[in-house]
Amino acid sequence: MPWLSPGTYGEYEPVRTRDLILESFANGSRGVTYYYYANFDPWHFKYHAEAIDIVAPVQEIFADGEPIAGLACSDERIKLCGMALNGELAILVSNYQSVPAGTEVTITAPIAAEAGVFDLHAGERIGAIRPGEALTLTIDRDRSRSPIGAHLYYVGNAYADRVPR
Repeated sequence: MPWLSPGTYGEYEPVRTRDLILESFANGSRGVTYYYYANFDPWHFKYHAEAIDIVAPVQEIFADGEPIAGLACSDERIKLCGMALNGELAILVSNYQSVPAGTEVTITAPIAAEAGVFDLHAGERIGAIRPGEALTLTIDRDRSRSPIGAHLYYVGNAYADRVPR
């Protein structure tokens, strides 16, 4: 369980707290510990709560799953990671190298059966994917929901009814 801090090793924008937490979960963390520092900005807690809301519909994938092997992106500047549980995937697509908004990327993932694709930030189904197909996503589709950083997608069917619409 990582010990996150919004300022001990250099301050950053509060919105990046969401990215740190999503990265932690998508790389196998089962939780996060938070360290307070003297110049703490309460907005960090807003984004901490937002990250938990984003993860909540598919929390079992993070609690009981394993890291996904075999993820690949058509743009090497995009970082991919995620967790899988019984064929259900939570894939984090991270843009920390300023890939321009509107850029389309294709992602290949180990899909065993046809599955819905859900944008967990927007709380909506954005498509479907079949085994052997690539998933096409647009980077920074909605900057107000995920400005540049990390964006979480759910690929599966078991938790589809939990994704808000």
